[in-house]
Amino acid sequence: MWDFILASGNLPFSLAFVLVCAIGLLQLLSLLLGLGLSELIDTALPDLDIDNPGFFANGFNWLCLGRLPFLIWLLLWLLLFAIIGWTLQWLLMNLLGGLLPPLPVAIAALAVSLPLQRRLSLLLVKLLPTTETNAVFQRELIGLVGEVVIGEASRERAAEVSVTDKQGHKHYVMAKPYDDLVLSQGQQVLLFDLEEGIYLVSPYPG
Repeated sequence: MWDFILASGNLPFSLAFVLVCAIGLLQLLSLLLGLGLSELIDTALPDLDIDNPGFFANGFNWLCLGRLPFLIWLLLWLLLFAIIGWTLQWLLMNLLGGLLPPLPVAIAALAVSLPLQRRLSLLLVKLLPTTETNAVFQRELIGLVGEVVIGEASRERAAEVSVTDKQGHKHYVMAKPYDDLVLSQGQQVLLFDLEEGIYLVSPYPG
């Protein structure tokens, strides 16, 4: 089995699976440290304007980019790509007696994985209605009140804050105070600005 997985013809698919494991470990480590790796990446990425017509916008929308947290979307695609690639090479090995070069099989795996990615992403969007997957721009959360849920926010270290948008969808974002205050878990905060993907907040008196 390991000879098959580590064969040169399976290199792209094995690398994809290694990335899945590495990202999963990083996410687990970030949670143990009181950080939200997925939320941090989402806030650092630029907005995807999927609502305006255009070639790229239509492509992003079809792939459900911007409708799922990017890390979940990436993990799902990498896993699909690896499984489909291994399956294709296994079938070809049994039919032809050997593995094909990785490039044509990788192209075929990509072509098969993207439609499956879309279907599974649409399913996850329905199953995860309360995550940061809803199509709102980051700046639309400014002016809303949230709550520190993971970590302790200071000027030097951001913490995870949950905030509910005007449509009633809950988002998890990284935030820190604008001054030398320290905000504890459970404290309510007001999001008033966005700086390099991190929200600036102040204590909310309510």
